[in-house]
Amino acid sequence: MLLSGIFWGALILALLCVVYDLLDARGWPNPEVRLGRRPDSQDGEKAPASKDEGPAAERPSVTVVVPVYNDFDTLTTTVDSILPGLETRDSLIVVDDGSTAAEAGAVLAGLEGKVHRVLCIEHAGKHAAVMAGCSASDAEILVIVDADTCVPADFLAPLCAQFGDPEVLAVDVIPKVANPEASLWTRLAVFERELLSIRPTSFGALFAIRTETLRAMPMRACRSPQFELDLRLKQVNGLRFVTKPEVHSVEPSTLRATYRRKRRWILGMLQGLGLNGLPIPYTLYLCVVETVLCALILLAPWQPRMLLPAALVLGAWLVKSLWLGRRYRLRFAEAAAYPLYMLVLAAAGTDALVRHRLGFSSAWR
Repeated sequence: MLLSGIFWGALILALLCVVYDLLDARGWPNPEVRLGRRPDSQDGEKAPASKDEGPAAERPSVTVVVPVYNDFDTLTTTVDSILPGLETRDSLIVVDDGSTAAEAGAVLAGLEGKVHRVLCIEHAGKHAAVMAGCSASDAEILVIVDADTCVPADFLAPLCAQFGDPEVLAVDVIPKVANPEASLWTRLAVFERELLSIRPTSFGALFAIRTETLRAMPMRACRSPQFELDLRLKQVNGLRFVTKPEVHSVEPSTLRATYRRKRRWILGMLQGLGLNGLPIPYTLYLCVVETVLCALILLAPWQPRMLLPAALVLGAWLVKSLWLGRRYRLRFAEAAAYPLYMLVLAAAGTDALVRHRLGFSSAWR
């Protein structure tokens, strides 16, 4: 009797998940709107002013802050990409967030005379490193560049142009994938990134904000301080998402690394929502249901009918992947792997939600 009740309960939950997944697919954006489009009506990015509109105004002064925590394999390359874009009144500050790597001292010493300042603070998270750089800045605009991000030589021009609109308080750049052909999973990340350029979210690889705004709305201690700050900026309609300048960030090339990154990102999202008193999206609870249902395949092989709920969920993901493959012209391998990708996302969401609820994770690590 108990087993029968569990079966029917699982079957009902599976059907609800199937309905959600298929309805969610129908609501995905038009595939004709691609990452390279001018997103004037989508994310607020505007085309540059034409030459007949008069002489261009002098751009505001800028301080570029590079927070670093053990990213010394990429830090020098990042700094070298930033320097050509700076003008005389601009500055570049590298803030070491208490790195523990053996090469930290040598790499930071090598930056002396190359950058304007190198600050070293006790390990407290990205938010503390950014705010230390903000305190040392006297520029109008603060630009935050992750230590594993390379920028084009003219990256400041399109960023500063956005601040010609007085209502814009901050600009968040959606990066492209730096290693699109590294594996099947990075190719799926390219697809996901294109969708996120239409339905923007925070990445934090390259971010610009008015210095006075950041001092009035400082970053807080959480795993994703950029996401949490973006939430507050959205509430006052001061945030603009753009796709220019074009920057790239590396995506995990293995399924395990993809799982860990998604878990880390969702943990940061949950902490940011909590700090702003916002509810947890119900889709995360669906992740828990879907993960448990799929686990029935491994946990209940002795009862064939118990496999039906999990089979329904996996079947819905398969239908969804075939539909996405056709609509977005995905290659066969990406479309075929999408159900597994969905299962990894569901498992990462479940893991993050449990950790968040039980307090298993620190504020910023």
